[in-house]
Amino acid sequence: IMGYTSNSKVQTFGKQELKEILKKNNFTNTKFYYPLPDYKLPSLMFSDEYLPTEETIEKYIPYYYENSQIDFDEIKAYKEIIKNNMFDFFANSFLVEASQEPIETNVDLKNIELIEISNKSKRFYEKEYPKKEDLQTLKEENRKIRNELEAIKGSRSWKIMKPIRIIKNKFKRGI
Repeated sequence: IMGYTSNSKVQTFGKQELKEILKKNNFTNTKFYYPLPDYKLPSLMFSDEYLPTEETIEKYIPYYYENSQIDFDEIKAYKEIIKNNMFDFFANSFLVEASQEPIETNVDLKNIELIEISNKSKRFYEKEYPKKEDLQTLKEENRKIRNELEAIKGSRSWKIMKPIRIIKNKFKRGI
């Protein structure tokens, strides 16, 4: 909804924007799927043929990153979104099937059970999302690396090499 507010090179697109990009590249046939909570660890999957109802959204279990600020109840919000037929607009992520030919796949999402975060998938989840005690170590290592980089940036050799870095960056960008 808000896109990425930082200056990162990551860019997000809504459903209409994705459709337009695909259409410009001759992918005129599309099927959209909506993984929840997102594409990284989906626990529910919907599509235009199988949109959520106020009852099915009750199965949704949001996850939050460390130190996330929770401003509202996502399930209650999704219920209002569903009532107003706006689920595809507010979907957090998409899985898109796109083709230049008609798409003939039939996926009955009503009968597909996705893997729950259980002991089997917990290993992946814990590897991907560190424990609280590991976060302090990571923060400390990150701080040390940043301090080292700042020291390098202030060095005489860094200043001497600046024109070469500028030329190299321009060359990379094709300027």
